[in-house]
Amino acid sequence: MQGTRRIINVLDPKTNFKENNESRTREINENIEKIHIVLNKPRLMGFLNEKCKDDLTNFEESIKILLSTMLLKELTSIEDFMNSDNALEAERSIENFNCIERELTNHFTMENVTQKAKEVKKKIDTLASDILERNDFKDIEKYPKKSPRDLLAKLERAANYRSEKYTPVYTFILGEIQHNFDTAISNACDAPIEKRSAQMRPLNYALRFLSEDLQQSFRPLMNELTKKFEDEERAYKRDLKGFLENDNVDDSTIKRLNDLALQYKQEKRHEPLEILRVGVIKKLDNHWENVQNGVDKDDIQLAINNMKQIIKYQENVKHISEVEGFYQKVCTLIKSFLNNMKNIIFYSDMISELTNKIIDLTKNFDVELTSDETTRFEVIRDQYFNNLAVSLKALKSINSEFKNRFSSIVNIEKLEKELKEKVEELKRKLLVYASQDEFSLSDSDYFRMCYNHLISFDKYVRLSEVKIRDSLELAETQIIDKVTLLSKDIANSDADIMKVAKLLVKIKFFAENFSMFDTKINGMIDDVLKSYKTQQSSLILSQLTMALEKTDVGSRLIAEHSSLSAEDWRKRREKMQKQDDLDYVIGELEGDDVSKDVLRSRYKTFRQMYDELISTILASFNPKTEKEPNIEVLITQTKVLLGTVAQKVNDITWDYSFRDKIPELLADIFAVWTLKNTQHYNAMRGTNASQAYLLMPHVAQVIAIFRILGLGYEKIQIGTGEGKSVVMAITACVFALVGLDVNCSCYSEYLKLSSIKQDVQTITEKVSSKERELCIKRAASEGKVTLLTRTFGRGTDFICRNPRVLANGGIHVLQTFFSEELSEEYQIMGRGARQGDRGSYRMVLLDRDLEWVLGAAWEEEIPKISGSPLYAALNKARNALYESKCAAKEVGIEQCRHEHESSKSFMNALSEGKLDIVKKFLTDQNREANIVSGTSRTLLLMDATGSMSSLLSAAKDTVCTMFERASVVLGEKGLSKDAFSMQFAVYRNYSSRDNKILEVSSWETKASHLRAFMNTIGPEGGMGEEAIEIGFWHAAKESETQDGISQVILIGDAPANTKSDVTSKRARLGEAYWKQTRFATPTYYEDELQKLKNKNIPVHAFYLTDWAKDNFQRISEEAKGRCESLNIYSTAGAESLTNFVTEEVLRKTAGDQGDAVVELYRKKYSKTTFTS
Repeated sequence: MQGTRRIINVLDPKTNFKENNESRTREINENIEKIHIVLNKPRLMGFLNEKCKDDLTNFEESIKILLSTMLLKELTSIEDFMNSDNALEAERSIENFNCIERELTNHFTMENVTQKAKEVKKKIDTLASDILERNDFKDIEKYPKKSPRDLLAKLERAANYRSEKYTPVYTFILGEIQHNFDTAISNACDAPIEKRSAQMRPLNYALRFLSEDLQQSFRPLMNELTKKFEDEERAYKRDLKGFLENDNVDDSTIKRLNDLALQYKQEKRHEPLEILRVGVIKKLDNHWENVQNGVDKDDIQLAINNMKQIIKYQENVKHISEVEGFYQKVCTLIKSFLNNMKNIIFYSDMISELTNKIIDLTKNFDVELTSDETTRFEVIRDQYFNNLAVSLKALKSINSEFKNRFSSIVNIEKLEKELKEKVEELKRKLLVYASQDEFSLSDSDYFRMCYNHLISFDKYVRLSEVKIRDSLELAETQIIDKVTLLSKDIANSDADIMKVAKLLVKIKFFAENFSMFDTKINGMIDDVLKSYKTQQSSLILSQLTMALEKTDVGSRLIAEHSSLSAEDWRKRREKMQKQDDLDYVIGELEGDDVSKDVLRSRYKTFRQMYDELISTILASFNPKTEKEPNIEVLITQTKVLLGTVAQKVNDITWDYSFRDKIPELLADIFAVWTLKNTQHYNAMRGTNASQAYLLMPHVAQVIAIFRILGLGYEKIQIGTGEGKSVVMAITACVFALVGLDVNCSCYSEYLKLSSIKQDVQTITEKVSSKERELCIKRAASEGKVTLLTRTFGRGTDFICRNPRVLANGGIHVLQTFFSEELSEEYQIMGRGARQGDRGSYRMVLLDRDLEWVLGAAWEEEIPKISGSPLYAALNKARNALYESKCAAKEVGIEQCRHEHESSKSFMNALSEGKLDIVKKFLTDQNREANIVSGTSRTLLLMDATGSMSSLLSAAKDTVCTMFERASVVLGEKGLSKDAFSMQFAVYRNYSSRDNKILEVSSWETKASHLRAFMNTIGPEGGMGEEAIEIGFWHAAKESETQDGISQVILIGDAPANTKSDVTSKRARLGEAYWKQTRFATPTYYEDELQKLKNKNIPVHAFYLTDWAKDNFQRISEEAKGRCESLNIYSTAGAESLTNFVTEEVLRKTAGDQGDAVVELYRKKYSKTTFTS
């Protein structure tokens, strides 16, 4: 049995039956017969055990299974041969299979084998026809996947084995391949030139998969055609380039270009595609250049024709991407052209407009050269004559360009003639006034008017034969001659004091009222006085001052001329006796910890030393040989009196020994000051009380310096006109002498400028400096009323020398606005009571001007405080506002301190070469806006009407702190520090014009830019309920942009306008005005709010007054925002503003982590929890 199994396992149906398998099948059959015999012998079976019996009984079945498996496997193999078109192997294998099957079936019935064998034999019978059906060689490009060469080889071998069956198949397929190749070659020859090489490439590749006979048959022809087609294609490319370079391209050609581009792309023919692309781009470049030339040279038709060509390329050539770029250029140009076309004026309209322009220019010459405004204001006068010159130049240009067309309108010669006549008349009037013997104020005003207008005319207008300079010089000569004649009369008047005084007043009249010559005339007065003093004596000047002081002009003579000013100085000291009364000054001192006894003792020490120094040095002074006392020894002594004092960063400390030397040091310094200013003393030396003419310190000034230097209570307040500049100068000298760096500046820029008034340019006044000086001099005259802006409230001295005015109470100052600072109020109050003079003051206010101090509800507040409590209430409110602003300044100062420290660190790093720190600083300072999508964008919308000065100031001072804190907190949470941007917008009301009702910054990630924007914003306007709808309108517009907005923060003290408010308030400037602006269509805050709600944009509202509370709560509830009260007027107002805004910026920026980030911020910065 085991031997039979081994024979079955080595049985191979693929080999020749007679050679290998016949003996094996015979042996299998014999073994089977033997088993059958044993099974049929019961006696033999009786000798076997049960296992052996079972093996014998089951042997035939096991052999049957082995044979079935082997035969089925062989049948499957035969099928594989047939499927692979290997007919020879299939035929041979089926023959061997049949032999084995016949030998074995005598003993075995294997139905599954028999059934499978029938199927395979049936397939063998139809194998030839199946091969023909399976193999289609029409598609030559498939030859590499299914090689005809391999199939022909298999069929050729099968035909040798079964000729009658496979020879027809072989012959047919061979003929089919030949036919297909011939057809493909023919098609390549018939294809367009640019496609022939492409079609030959797959043929050349497929040739490798034909039999050697077929390859030898086709290769010569294929090589010949390939070379021919390549030559043709090269020639075609040359022709393509020539075609592309041809300027005459019609519509069909353009469409053909697109077809070629598509074909080359699909066939991946990169070289001709690149040629085509470059050629098309070159053509489009030429067309675009022609468009530009046409526009530049006004050849519109050339431009239009070439634009049409570019548009045709865009419509038809879709497979060259660069075409679209040229089309977009054309679109941009057409849009720009269309926009410009809207502004084009028709020729007739242009001529009409030019005619009107000529008429308008001509009208400038139909008016007098002088007017009230050009007389009073130098700026307007210069502007008028400059416009006149421009108009004349324009008319001359028009006359030159359009002489024939406009000759009837423009008569330049006539215009110039009339202008010359007006100038000659002005010259004539000037010389008439200059030749008068006596002058009134009005005469001098007329003279100045003529003179100033001629100066301005000569400065700007150029007319031939108009010799203005000669007339001006002649007028000056006549005036100076009159002054010279008066000066001679003084020299010949001997001791006639009244006559000399009268003549001096006349000369001073010329100096003041003919201000263009004042320097020369005042110099002549000084010369006359010096000469008169030399002729007479110093004592006569004292008598002369007594005569002069009876008139305003005489008093100014005394004050402004050195020969007489000694007497003026003496009288001023007499008026200020209280400031030299030690007991009075000590008694008036206020403040905690005032050491009056110490101050009294120190002053007496100072005075004793000072008087000794003055008397000692003056005793040795000889005015005949010396111009001033010799004080070099005193100066040297002062310099070495004290050593240096150690100075810490913010602290100066000196010991008791230094304090003991302060009186002596001040005595030396003041002695130097006095002895350097002895001109008045020198002039009156030898007279009684000559020391009254010395420039000496007042008690109040010395006491003030003591206190500044730490002797007693160190804080002082010096009244207006009591010598602040002297106190500051001497104190600075003390600090400098002990080796400290001193930076001394005035409290007010107006005080600083007051000493150089001739150079000051006022903010609102347009009059010249000469005219302004004359106005100030006349302001203290009897019966005069002078209207001045607040600019003159500081630094301008209105000194009254008129006895009658002083007797009637002096100058009266009327202030018509409520000062934001008490110091300004004191300064204005002191304008009329200078240097011991009498004066009075009153404040008259317009109720609606108090909105800035009383808030939006000023109309309700005024009735509550009218009467005697009014000033106290206003002052209290002002102080509260001032304190809140100071608190905001502290926040800003703290931020500046951080920035200052960063800058210092940067400078140190730069000097030490620490490049990492330098790079980081420069990167932080120059970082651009974060343009990553998803950046949080917050719009801060603020009321900027009259009552909102505190809010605007706080926003400016705290914005840098907001950004810094937000960046720090985001950084600690691991979020991007610049993941947010802000925009500031302020709204007002319809009393403001288009450019003021809404002012908007750009979107910023740098706080410094927003701070710069807020520097340009000031409180103004207001009409009760405010135009919140304008702010929301802007927010809605911003939400429609690509980046949109994330949230809105609204801050104000008044509710939004109602619909009826909008209608009535727009009527103030008129709908005709608003129709020409961006706010042509009226809107309502609820309508704009709805647009924000539709986009889920929250609106947070912070109200400053209860009046706005309900409206702001309704807004925030509608827009799902936060609403809280913001007391901006408190000292914590700036901090509250910072917290409110920063928290909401962080909440939105941090997204899902918003609440956690806000909580971190509150722990880090907030001192108080705010609730609504």
